[in-house]
Amino acid sequence: MGKLDGKVALVTGGAKGMGASHCAALAAEGASVVVCDVLDELGAAVAKEIGGIYLNLDVTSESDWTAAVAATQKAYGPIDILINNAGVVGLGRVDTTELDEWNRIIGINLTGTFLGIRYCAESMKEAGSGVIVNISSTAGLVGYCEDLARNEKKAFAALMGRAMPVQVEGGGEIRLHFNSEPAR
Repeated sequence: MGKLDGKVALVTGGAKGMGASHCAALAAEGASVVVCDVLDELGAAVAKEIGGIYLNLDVTSESDWTAAVAATQKAYGPIDILINNAGVVGLGRVDTTELDEWNRIIGINLTGTFLGIRYCAESMKEAGSGVIVNISSTAGLVGYCEDLARNEKKAFAALMGRAMPVQVEGGGEIRLHFNSEPAR
């Protein structure tokens, strides 16, 4: 019997790396896991390996979030756990990063985190509780030279961890966790 038996977890960026590891760990503890990513073959393979389901999710798209939450609820019920892991690295300095690249990075790293919280919190309210984990690191506290995209993603994830519990007050107990990965 696992610590997460009966819980439903949605993981963004679940097709590889840390996201795939999160999916495997959640499944090993008994959670029903929804692997979400835009890397369809890799994501489907992770879902098959852990006994979960795979959903194509562009984290910048509200309609994709609406569909992912609806599909998750149809398959397993309300979401108990969101792992906001999806993100991209965009190496560059402020003076060399093009605006289109900046907007792409902000869309995935910040808007994706925001939309995940927004739509999954609604599902969690239905369940009466939930846990949201925004993946962050020391890059959000210190900042690394020529790693602009990583800095903003990690700082935003940490800040949302401090601000969000106040914003969902009255909708049940939704705890937001700050998960810090090791400094590189």
